[in-house]
Amino acid sequence: MSLPRSISGSAGSRIRVILGETGSDYLYYFDEDDGNREWQSLDWTITNGGPPGGLCKQINNMVAKSRHITDVDFDTSGQWCVSGSKRDGSGAHSWWGGGVDVKDSYGPVQKKISLGPSSSCYDAKKCIVLNGRNGYSCSGDINDHLTSRIDRMNKRKKTINFIRLIQITNRGTGYFISDDEGNEWINIGTPLENELKVKNDPVLDVAV
Repeated sequence: MSLPRSISGSAGSRIRVILGETGSDYLYYFDEDDGNREWQSLDWTITNGGPPGGLCKQINNMVAKSRHITDVDFDTSGQWCVSGSKRDGSGAHSWWGGGVDVKDSYGPVQKKISLGPSSSCYDAKKCIVLNGRNGYSCSGDINDHLTSRIDRMNKRKKTINFIRLIQITNRGTGYFISDDEGNEWINIGTPLENELKVKNDPVLDVAV
Protein backbone atom coordinates (compact mmCIF):
# COMPACT_ATOMS: atom_id res chain seq x y z
CA MET A 1 0.00 0.00 0.00
CA SER A 2 1.47 3.35 -1.04
CA LEU A 3 1.78 6.23 1.38
CA PRO A 4 -0.50 9.28 0.95
CA ARG A 5 1.09 12.00 -1.13
CA SER A 6 1.90 15.42 0.29
CA ILE A 7 -0.99 17.87 0.50
CA SER A 8 -0.09 21.22 -1.03
CA GLY A 9 -1.44 24.58 0.04
CA SER A 10 -2.77 25.87 3.34
CA ALA A 11 -6.30 25.33 4.61
CA GLY A 12 -7.13 28.97 3.98
CA SER A 13 -6.10 28.76 0.33
CA ARG A 14 -8.73 26.07 -0.25
CA ILE A 15 -11.75 28.10 0.86
CA ARG A 16 -13.77 30.58 -1.20
CA VAL A 17 -16.71 32.48 0.28
CA ILE A 18 -18.90 35.01 -1.53
CA LEU A 19 -21.41 36.98 0.53
CA GLY A 20 -24.66 38.36 -0.86
CA GLU A 21 -26.74 41.23 0.44
CA THR A 22 -26.28 40.15 4.08
CA GLY A 23 -24.08 37.80 6.06
CA SER A 24 -26.90 35.28 5.86
CA ASP A 25 -26.72 35.19 2.04
CA TYR A 26 -23.71 33.29 0.73
CA LEU A 27 -22.05 30.73 -1.49
CA TYR A 28 -18.94 28.80 -0.46
CA TYR A 29 -16.79 25.92 -1.59
CA PHE A 30 -13.93 23.95 -0.02
CA ASP A 31 -11.25 22.20 -2.08
CA GLU A 32 -10.58 19.16 0.08
CA ASP A 33 -7.66 16.72 -0.04
CA ASP A 34 -6.83 13.78 2.26
CA GLY A 35 -3.62 12.77 0.51
CA ASN A 36 -5.37 10.05 -1.48
CA ARG A 37 -8.08 11.92 -3.33
CA GLU A 38 -9.29 15.46 -3.99
CA TRP A 39 -12.90 16.61 -3.92
CA GLN A 40 -14.95 19.77 -3.50
CA SER A 41 -17.62 20.52 -0.91
CA LEU A 42 -19.97 23.39 -1.60
CA ASP A 43 -23.21 24.96 -0.45
CA TRP A 44 -25.26 28.14 -0.84
CA THR A 45 -28.33 29.83 0.52
CA ILE A 46 -31.60 29.94 -1.42
CA THR A 47 -32.53 33.51 -0.52
CA ASN A 48 -33.43 36.73 -2.34
CA GLY A 49 -30.03 38.20 -1.48
CA GLY A 50 -28.03 35.06 -2.21
CA PRO A 51 -26.54 33.64 -5.41
CA PRO A 52 -28.75 34.04 -8.53
CA GLY A 53 -30.82 31.06 -9.62
CA GLY A 54 -29.00 30.81 -12.94
CA LEU A 55 -25.67 30.42 -11.14
CA CYS A 56 -27.02 27.70 -8.82
CA LYS A 57 -28.46 25.81 -11.78
CA GLN A 58 -25.15 25.99 -13.66
CA ILE A 59 -23.16 24.75 -10.66
CA ASN A 60 -25.52 21.77 -10.33
CA ASN A 61 -24.99 21.03 -14.04
CA MET A 62 -21.22 21.21 -13.58
CA VAL A 63 -21.26 18.82 -10.63
CA ALA A 64 -23.46 16.37 -12.56
CA LYS A 65 -20.79 16.30 -15.28
CA SER A 66 -17.92 15.73 -12.78
CA ARG A 67 -16.61 19.29 -12.98
CA HIS A 68 -15.50 21.30 -9.97
CA ILE A 69 -15.49 25.07 -9.53
CA THR A 70 -12.19 26.79 -10.32
CA ASP A 71 -13.54 30.32 -9.90
CA VAL A 72 -16.91 31.94 -9.18
CA ASP A 73 -18.40 35.31 -8.34
CA PHE A 74 -21.76 37.05 -8.22
CA ASP A 75 -23.00 40.45 -7.11
CA THR A 76 -26.13 41.98 -5.64
CA SER A 77 -27.36 43.15 -9.06
CA GLY A 78 -27.77 39.56 -10.29
CA GLN A 79 -24.76 39.15 -12.57
CA TRP A 80 -22.66 36.02 -12.13
CA CYS A 81 -19.82 34.03 -13.67
CA VAL A 82 -18.41 30.58 -12.89
CA SER A 83 -15.51 28.57 -14.31
CA GLY A 84 -14.97 24.86 -13.88
CA SER A 85 -13.07 21.82 -15.11
CA LYS A 86 -12.61 18.14 -14.42
CA ARG A 87 -9.88 17.02 -12.02
CA ASP A 88 -7.49 16.18 -14.84
CA GLY A 89 -7.90 19.69 -16.27
CA SER A 90 -10.09 18.65 -19.18
CA GLY A 91 -13.52 20.09 -19.88
CA ALA A 92 -12.52 23.58 -18.75
CA HIS A 93 -15.15 26.20 -19.50
CA SER A 94 -16.86 29.33 -18.18
CA TRP A 95 -20.50 30.36 -17.95
CA TRP A 96 -22.08 33.69 -17.05
CA GLY A 97 -25.39 35.51 -16.81
CA GLY A 98 -27.31 38.40 -15.31
CA GLY A 99 -25.90 41.01 -17.67
CA VAL A 100 -22.17 40.28 -17.48
CA ASP A 101 -20.48 39.25 -20.74
CA VAL A 102 -16.87 38.08 -20.61
CA LYS A 103 -16.77 35.91 -23.75
CA ASP A 104 -14.31 38.25 -25.48
CA SER A 105 -11.94 38.41 -22.50
CA TYR A 106 -9.09 35.97 -23.18
CA GLY A 107 -11.14 33.21 -24.74
CA PRO A 108 -13.67 30.78 -23.27
CA VAL A 109 -11.92 29.98 -19.96
CA GLN A 110 -11.80 32.72 -17.31
CA LYS A 111 -9.36 32.17 -14.47
CA LYS A 112 -10.14 34.95 -11.98
CA ILE A 113 -13.27 37.10 -12.10
CA SER A 114 -14.48 39.90 -9.85
CA LEU A 115 -17.92 41.45 -10.31
CA GLY A 116 -19.58 44.53 -8.89
CA PRO A 117 -22.92 46.30 -9.38
CA SER A 118 -23.13 49.67 -11.10
CA SER A 119 -22.67 52.78 -8.98
CA SER A 120 -25.82 54.33 -10.45
CA CYS A 121 -28.44 53.71 -13.11
CA TYR A 122 -26.19 55.57 -15.57
CA ASP A 123 -23.14 53.31 -15.09
CA ALA A 124 -22.39 49.87 -16.48
CA LYS A 125 -21.96 46.93 -14.13
CA LYS A 126 -18.38 46.35 -13.04
CA CYS A 127 -16.27 43.38 -14.12
CA ILE A 128 -12.55 42.58 -13.88
CA VAL A 129 -11.13 39.46 -15.51
CA LEU A 130 -7.59 38.36 -14.67
CA ASN A 131 -5.77 36.08 -17.08
CA GLY A 132 -2.60 34.30 -15.98
CA ARG A 133 -0.15 36.25 -13.81
CA ASN A 134 -1.17 39.80 -14.75
CA GLY A 135 -3.26 39.91 -17.92
CA TYR A 136 -6.51 41.75 -17.39
CA SER A 137 -9.70 43.16 -18.85
CA CYS A 138 -11.91 45.74 -17.10
CA SER A 139 -15.42 46.98 -17.85
CA GLY A 140 -17.71 49.42 -16.08
CA ASP A 141 -16.75 52.24 -13.74
CA ILE A 142 -13.65 50.80 -12.02
CA ASN A 143 -11.80 52.90 -9.44
CA ASP A 144 -8.91 54.83 -11.05
CA HIS A 145 -6.46 53.89 -8.27
CA LEU A 146 -7.23 50.23 -8.85
CA THR A 147 -6.87 50.34 -12.64
CA SER A 148 -3.57 52.21 -12.27
CA ARG A 149 -2.22 49.55 -9.93
CA ILE A 150 -3.38 46.71 -12.19
CA ASP A 151 -1.72 48.39 -15.18
CA ARG A 152 1.50 48.87 -13.19
CA MET A 153 1.60 45.17 -12.25
CA ASN A 154 1.09 44.26 -15.89
CA LYS A 155 3.83 46.56 -17.22
CA ARG A 156 6.31 45.45 -14.53
CA LYS A 157 5.44 41.78 -15.20
CA LYS A 158 4.45 41.23 -11.58
CA THR A 159 1.78 38.84 -10.30
CA ILE A 160 -1.75 39.82 -9.30
CA ASN A 161 -3.01 37.27 -6.78
CA PHE A 162 -6.65 38.33 -6.63
CA ILE A 163 -9.01 41.31 -6.73
CA ARG A 164 -12.34 41.71 -4.95
CA LEU A 165 -14.84 44.42 -5.82
CA ILE A 166 -16.79 45.22 -2.66
CA GLN A 167 -20.14 46.95 -2.29
CA ILE A 168 -20.74 48.62 1.10
CA THR A 169 -24.27 49.91 1.71
CA ASN A 170 -24.35 53.72 1.66
CA ARG A 171 -20.60 53.86 0.97
CA GLY A 172 -20.39 52.82 -2.67
CA THR A 173 -18.00 50.32 -4.25
CA GLY A 174 -14.62 49.57 -2.71
CA TYR A 175 -11.94 47.07 -3.60
CA PHE A 176 -9.17 44.85 -2.25
CA ILE A 177 -6.18 43.81 -4.35
CA SER A 178 -3.36 41.42 -3.46
CA ASP A 179 -0.25 41.41 -5.66
CA ASP A 180 3.54 41.22 -5.62
CA GLU A 181 3.74 44.68 -4.05
CA GLY A 182 1.46 43.76 -1.14
CA ASN A 183 -2.17 44.62 -0.43
CA GLU A 184 -4.22 47.73 -1.11
CA TRP A 185 -7.83 48.49 -0.25
CA ILE A 186 -10.35 51.31 -0.32
CA ASN A 187 -13.81 51.48 1.23
CA ILE A 188 -14.09 47.88 2.46
CA GLY A 189 -15.73 48.62 5.81
CA THR A 190 -14.25 49.44 9.22
CA PRO A 191 -14.44 45.90 10.75
CA LEU A 192 -12.43 44.36 7.90
CA GLU A 193 -9.98 47.27 7.79
CA ASN A 194 -9.30 46.90 11.52
CA GLU A 195 -8.78 43.16 11.14
CA LEU A 196 -6.30 43.62 8.30
CA LYS A 197 -4.28 46.19 10.24
CA VAL A 198 -3.48 43.71 13.04
CA LYS A 199 -2.84 40.63 10.88
CA ASN A 200 0.67 39.80 9.70
CA ASP A 201 -0.24 36.58 7.90
CA PRO A 202 -0.65 36.57 4.11
CA VAL A 203 -4.17 37.51 3.05
CA LEU A 204 -5.54 34.73 0.83
CA ASP A 205 -9.03 36.15 0.30
CA VAL A 206 -11.57 38.62 1.70
CA ALA A 207 -15.37 38.68 1.73
CA VAL A 208 -17.69 41.45 2.89
